[in-house]
Amino acid sequence: MIVPLLALLFALAGCAADRAPTAAPTSPAEASPAPADPALPPRPATLPLNDVEPCELLTPGQVTALGADGPGRRRPLGDDPNGGYGCVWSNPPDARFDDGWSAGKTLEHGVGYYLGRGARLTQVAGFAAATGPAAAGSPEGNCLLYLDVAPGQSLVVQYNTLSSDYPGMNHGKACQLATRAAEMMITSLQARAGNR
Repeated sequence: MIVPLLALLFALAGCAADRAPTAAPTSPAEASPAPADPALPPRPATLPLNDVEPCELLTPGQVTALGADGPGRRRPLGDDPNGGYGCVWSNPPDARFDDGWSAGKTLEHGVGYYLGRGARLTQVAGFAAATGPAAAGSPEGNCLLYLDVAPGQSLVVQYNTLSSDYPGMNHGKACQLATRAAEMMITSLQARAGNR
C-alpha cells in the first residue's frame, strides 16, 4: 500500500539535516477496503505519472521561487518492491525557518481513495485534490495534498515546517505553501506532456 510507503519516505526525509516534510496520513481506517471513488470534477488535462521522476517536478527556478535550496533529494520508499522513491526540497541551512516540501506519486489510488478516509476535497490549478494534515507532526505546520492528475493516480505534495516560531503559521498557511509548490509541479507536468 502506498500510504505507509509515503509515510516511511517522509519520515526518512524528516531528519534534522534535511529539515523536510515528515509523514503521509495514516489511520486505523486504512485497514479496511476503500469506498468507491466519489464523483470528482473533471480534470483539465490527463497527466500520467508512470514515467515521472519526482525530483524533476520542480525546475531550478521554481525551487528558488519557493525559497528552497538546491536540487531535490531522492528518498527511497523503503519496502517498495518496485524501488520507488519520492523527492524532498528544503530551505537553506542558514534560513530562519525550517521549511520543506516533498513530492511523490501513487499509481495505485486516485484521489477518491483519500477522500474516503477523511480528507477534504479542494482544487489545485483546476485539478481535484484531497487535503488534510499529515499524521506526523503538528497539524498547524503541515499540509498534504493528493492531486487527481490521471485515472487511478495521484500526485502527492506536502509542505511542512518544524519552526515553532514561524509567524502566523497555521494549517491554512501550510496548505497555501503546499498548493504553491503543487501548482508549480502541475506546470512542469503540463510542459512535459506538451513535449511528448
